[in-house]
Amino acid sequence: MKKFILASALIAISANATVILDEISSSTQITPDMMTSSFTITKKAKSPSQILDSFKNINEHLKEFNNKGIKCIGGASNVSPEYKYTNNVQTHIGYVGSISYSCEFKKIEKYNEALDIRLNKDETISLNPINWVVSPQARTQIDKELEYDIYQKSMSKSEELSKIFNKNCKLEEVNFLNQANVYPTQRFAMKSMVAATDAISEFEPIQSDQTISKKAYVTIKCE
Repeated sequence: MKKFILASALIAISANATVILDEISSSTQITPDMMTSSFTITKKAKSPSQILDSFKNINEHLKEFNNKGIKCIGGASNVSPEYKYTNNVQTHIGYVGSISYSCEFKKIEKYNEALDIRLNKDETISLNPINWVVSPQARTQIDKELEYDIYQKSMSKSEELSKIFNKNCKLEEVNFLNQANVYPTQRFAMKSMVAATDAISEFEPIQSDQTISKKAYVTIKCE
């Protein structure tokens, strides 16, 4: 059996058959249809119960907005003691806790409404960047279209090779790579602040097109 490289393909030739292993890709541009972001609220108090009660209220507030143009998940919290040190002497001064959420939404106004949380002076909110992304529903459809395009290219490749080798070339196998490439979109950073209501009304990121590509390794056998 002889093996050699032609173009980008690996070709193995034996007395009975020619097997071609090649990499075929497809790409498309799509406008992201959903925004994502996350935030963390931090609170200081004299007791853990004060912190957990406050976090419970925040969680109930966010639940009211779920499935109303926005979905926020998370709510895991942690509380730990806080100390100060004077002349190497440790003094317990209270507790500090944090709770985090990640949100998906299509309109910035919905995120503003969900973040309309009036925080106490001992509470702060840290807002992470807002990103435009392709929703899972749209991504599933794009993946199907890219895979179909790769399959069509593979069939065309088989027909071309039939003419080159003067043999009957058939597509034997298509192995799609699990991870498709996505080029990131523009994002904006947020600053920590005490009140969330003024957070993001002027910070909606630009909705730039994303390029999504997919690859597959194909096997073509010519006899």
